[in-house]
Amino acid sequence: MPDDARDLLEPVYDADGLIPVGLADNAQEVDGDTYAKQDAGKFASLRLEGGYRSGPLWDEEARVATRLGDESRTIYLARWQKGQLTAWADEEHYRWDLSSLRINAKPLQELAPVDDPALQQALADLRDNEKLFDEGSLIVPFVVEEGTWRAIGMTEKGQQVAIEYDTDTGLEIRGAT
Repeated sequence: MPDDARDLLEPVYDADGLIPVGLADNAQEVDGDTYAKQDAGKFASLRLEGGYRSGPLWDEEARVATRLGDESRTIYLARWQKGQLTAWADEEHYRWDLSSLRINAKPLQELAPVDDPALQQALADLRDNEKLFDEGSLIVPFVVEEGTWRAIGMTEKGQQVAIEYDTDTGLEIRGAT
């Protein structure tokens, strides 16, 4: 190790040390991101003294981020078989809740356009009849093809992706198709 290694390494761990000119912009960006995340956390925090129902921040319809970083969304897994659209979970109660997954929103923003008129109508009927769903709900209707449950979705950049689901391996979203 060189004799002057201490002089090179100590500033790296010194919070009050000088930041090299070439890294100053990066340091400011990191500081800005840190403060933004702190503010977002404070804004979305539940005020314990007010309980769950006070204030507009935590009403039933509010979508409050629970994680900082990439946006996430809930998707609902459905099966399209013999002209019927059903929840993935074959349960009497809470079937759609049990058929939901929380995923990173980037690789799957929406469904690809559905060509089958019967499936289009089934999705519209489900939105109308199931109070859990609204226009923003992403219901993924899987069709079995060669023993694999498949659907086609779109990324946030508009690229098609293949979606597969298996109870053993889980959800797989594969790049542009």
